[in-house]
Amino acid sequence: MYRRILVALEGSEPSERALAEAIRLAKHSAGSLRCVFVARRPATFGNPMANVAAITDAVEASGTRTLEQAAEAAKRSGVAVETRFVEANEDPVAKTIIREANAWDA
Repeated sequence: MYRRILVALEGSEPSERALAEAIRLAKHSAGSLRCVFVARRPATFGNPMANVAAITDAVEASGTRTLEQAAEAAKRSGVAVETRFVEANEDPVAKTIIREANAWDA
């Protein structure tokens, strides 16, 4: 059935529900899971007061924490899991997720 399941996470309650469902599907089908957090560079609109480094660091910390928690949840359920932190750069987040799914053959 499902051998490779990619789930995009961003720390919200809906993405936590998506993770729970992905874990359930992976466990039921003896599949593996890849959790992806996609980060975008902050839009400052030329504002010289924006502390881009601080914003970037906060997003990276949030993404790392989200992925670590997701991996722990999957492992507790006996599901093989890997995580990936991805920068979207100029692409829309959805396009980045699709590219990751295709590259992993999900």
